[in-house]
Amino acid sequence: MSLRRSSQSHPPAYAPAPIKHATSRRLDLVLSAGKTMNINMMQQAPDLMENNFDAVLNAVAQDGLALRFASDMMQNDRQVVLTAVTQNGLALQYASYALKHDRHVVLAAVQQDGWALILASMELQADREVVLAAVTQNGMALQYASKELKADRGVVRAAVQQDGEALYYASDEMKADREVVLTAVQQNGMALQYASKELQNEYKIVLAAVKQNGYALHYVSETLHNNAEILAIAMASM
Repeated sequence: MSLRRSSQSHPPAYAPAPIKHATSRRLDLVLSAGKTMNINMMQQAPDLMENNFDAVLNAVAQDGLALRFASDMMQNDRQVVLTAVTQNGLALQYASYALKHDRHVVLAAVQQDGWALILASMELQADREVVLAAVTQNGMALQYASKELKADRGVVRAAVQQDGEALYYASDEMKADREVVLTAVQQNGMALQYASKELQNEYKIVLAAVKQNGYALHYVSETLHNNAEILAIAMASM
């Protein structure tokens, strides 16, 4: 039995929903469930609550996205924002401009949710520690890293270890790196489609890919595509 091999790769099938839409839906669920009086009060009586430090701090500790109802002053309060992003990294979108550039705040946000890297400043998207924390939490956050860090072996390896398909966002050099690609296909065999042509023809890497997911056979080189051992392992993994 043989599967037709593919010469084309495709972007990962999933991506983050628009931040505002995703977070609004989650916040609505919290509000409708009435989990916290302070969040409801901040929404329904903002003039009374949005500058109340204790009320805002309590609200964001329960749901970081409640930061959206806080005043500009509270959205610029480091303690309030840190509490919010520690509870929900995506609350970073409601922080002041200054705090979106605050390394400690952004680091706390991406540690909670790697997707928060999209909300960070370009400077912090080029900060190795921040990006490493983000991709360790969610490998696909690699897409928001700087060009230089997409070529950083340590960063890329951490990303593909968490999600093999993050290899799609790595530099061409990393897609041709045996260690990185092997890590990626061991996590998700379908990441083989993003590897260099040379590595799609490397027996050890191909074997690891089809063992993890038999359908990775679609992306094996023509030379190895009909190899008996590889075919057998691929069939057993489908």
